[in-house]
Amino acid sequence: MRLDIKYLVDKKFQNKNQFAKAIGVGYPAACKLYDGDTSKINFDTLENLCIVLECTPSDLFESDDKRLNRLLQYYKALTIEKDDTK
Repeated sequence: MRLDIKYLVDKKFQNKNQFAKAIGVGYPAACKLYDGDTSKINFDTLENLCIVLECTPSDLFESDDKRLNRLLQYYKALTIEKDDTK
């Protein structure tokens, strides 16, 4: 499982420095998160990512495991359908 946030970050911020300040981490840590080059993430950082990027944790991750990736995609589809009914 890995973080896949480039698209969300690029959509919302002009550069990684703005992104780092918004989520409350240093520039090197923000670059690692952006590049998906991290093996663990603090819950506070995960929460800040979700708040700043206006998403849920399932929107931030992808997996090489086909079954897990399928579950993540299924969950995303369910939440999109739910949001469309409002």
